[in-house]
Amino acid sequence: MVVIFTFCSLYPIWAVRFLPMQDYSEHLLQVHLLRERNNPAFDYKENFDYYSLLGPYKPFYAVTAFFSIFVPIEAAGKMSISLYILAIVLLIIKLARRSDTDFVPWGLLLFFPFAFNQQYFLGNTGYLYSLPLLVFGLFDAERASEVPLSIWSFCKSLLWQAALFLTHPFTFLIYISLMSVMVLLSLQKRTKFIRSFVILAPAVVIFILWSLAMGGNNSPGGKPEWVKPFYHNLIFYGYIFTGMQWFDGVDKFQTVLWAITACIVMYTLYTDREHIKTLSRNFFIFFAATIIALCVLPFRWDPYTFINLRIVAVSYFFLAVLVGELRFKGLIKTVFVVLVASVLLHLVAKQTRISRETDEIVPVIEKMPSNCRILPLIFDSSATEFDRYFFEIHRHDYDYYHILIGGGLNPYLPTNTMFPVRYKAGLNLPAPYLYSPDLFRWERYAPAYNYIIVRSPPPGFVSYMMSKTTLISESGKWFLFKGGLATAQN
Repeated sequence: MVVIFTFCSLYPIWAVRFLPMQDYSEHLLQVHLLRERNNPAFDYKENFDYYSLLGPYKPFYAVTAFFSIFVPIEAAGKMSISLYILAIVLLIIKLARRSDTDFVPWGLLLFFPFAFNQQYFLGNTGYLYSLPLLVFGLFDAERASEVPLSIWSFCKSLLWQAALFLTHPFTFLIYISLMSVMVLLSLQKRTKFIRSFVILAPAVVIFILWSLAMGGNNSPGGKPEWVKPFYHNLIFYGYIFTGMQWFDGVDKFQTVLWAITACIVMYTLYTDREHIKTLSRNFFIFFAATIIALCVLPFRWDPYTFINLRIVAVSYFFLAVLVGELRFKGLIKTVFVVLVASVLLHLVAKQTRISRETDEIVPVIEKMPSNCRILPLIFDSSATEFDRYFFEIHRHDYDYYHILIGGGLNPYLPTNTMFPVRYKAGLNLPAPYLYSPDLFRWERYAPAYNYIIVRSPPPGFVSYMMSKTTLISESGKWFLFKGGLATAQN
């Protein structure tokens, strides 16, 4: 059964050309820039500085760069995302084997649809890597605290901590927070308290040393901002159960499937009340802690965003752990498996449809030669089956110009110091704010670019552009115009 679910989870990654992940193309572009920096056919060395792949946030880039030695970069990116799915499969196998019960933990199958959570569609690749590692690390710490601590068990904890720290510092901080909860829960048992504290201590030291080394670069500034209104936090939490839709109407089929699944879980809890006592106390508290964190932590504290909402994916994983400890019997077991499979297949179909929307950009970018300066103006970055309030699936599709055609640059490369490739100091690229393309004025911005690529222009914008320049190509919602730099060169 796990093999079938694994195949279904990998299918939407390999069956499409472009993954429906918002920031994925940004991360893939980083790898492309790293791989091609010495290619004389491209102008990357003139425009970008390159930094080490060692340190936090870098594993996805390092892994994808390694795969790209053997396969094209698009396939390399898919292989790297596939590792996330395979890590979840290993986690399911580990949890199933560690179970001391006399039944098959069918509830662990929830990990498969939960893998395609909001952070997946937002394209936070490093954070995705960290999710199964977090559960691995917490389970390992829980087990290590219950037996005499050996050199091997201590070193194994250090390895999980190092892996978490490298994949995503925020998840590492979540690990420290939850391990602190575990330490507090063991106060009444002196031996367990000491073991838990010894396991936690290196993680705290690592985080403090890293923070000191970074100086003020990783310290939030200004005032924290919370999601307003508050109930939008709950809407975000419920997205996975409503097909990533709410404000534009929920995905009714997906919502019904999840509602029936919830009823099955509640019925199992009710009919097997004695078994509830054996559920993991730590992971139930961890799950509750994630709900509290969602409610009390801010959404933004510059330069960090989605602070409380990132924890939602962690909460799903803890929920899958708890449901995996329930005893599904007879017909209920069959119905549960069919429901989870239906949810997963529905997600697969939705991803395939959304991916086809990204295909629309290919005829447009193929009209441009390599090494061009392009100005993207994205008036509508939403996908048809996702709420535009939180999701902008097509926000960075223009990055595929650099990946597929090669060379050139655009003004919206991330400047975060966590990224291994950044603009050279002093590079001047005049551009309107990424989220305010309506501020574009031909005389102010167009002279710096060879081409201007536009998605979903408002009424009158195309005619405005055609009064200034030439429409080169049109495909779906995309329009390509000759920029002022190209006009001057001609």
